[in-house]
Amino acid sequence: MLAYGHEWNSVGELPQTLREVSLDCSREELDQLIEFLQSVREEAEGVKLDSLSSLSAMSGGKEYKIAENAQVLLRDSTSSQGYYLTDLSQVNAEDYQLTGWYDNLGYSAGGRIRIITAVPK
Repeated sequence: MLAYGHEWNSVGELPQTLREVSLDCSREELDQLIEFLQSVREEAEGVKLDSLSSLSAMSGGKEYKIAENAQVLLRDSTSSQGYYLTDLSQVNAEDYQLTGWYDNLGYSAGGRIRIITAVPK
């Protein structure tokens, strides 16, 4: 069984359920999948963001493109719910400590920030 993702409530704030699917594969295929996912995890890098716009982010003088479908996760500081999905326009570097997670796999579409975490300062 493979578990992934969350289903969000109607206002998009709280995770309701974890989706599950059956994964039918050989042990060798499963080992290859695990190896691939570990390599992707090792290649993803996080950087503290100094500034943010809808198209790019800056970190220590270096500019990073933001992927069109980048996910922004906001830390819920008022309860133990963890992070919830929000819009890029709802966070900024003045009020939040921002970390951008980007892939660095060497592909032409790579090197873009795919996930941004925001923690209230």
